[in-house]
Amino acid sequence: MWIRSAFWEGAVKPGEEQHFRRLIDGEFRQQLIELPNVRSVRILWPRSLEEWSSRLICQILMDFDDEEGMNVMHASPECQILRGRMADLKRLIDGTISHVNFEAD
Repeated sequence: MWIRSAFWEGAVKPGEEQHFRRLIDGEFRQQLIELPNVRSVRILWPRSLEEWSSRLICQILMDFDDEEGMNVMHASPECQILRGRMADLKRLIDGTISHVNFEAD
């Protein structure tokens, strides 16, 4: 199995917290689930961070059967369209989004 993890770090802009959460948990999650080869999507909202931790807004995990399936999703037209829609979400945060791909047993 392969897991693509997105780390949203920084802070949600003041007054946009509920709007951001509704977008991520609703429309964005549904769009991720509909991408090719995605087995599941999990959204993690931190409740406590250690002092040395970065300012993690949320983490999104997407599960795939294998690396090839993940690569097909990443190169798909549907994923390209979703990347274009990311601008709306990025405007709601002061921070960064980074990705890590994991191989899992």
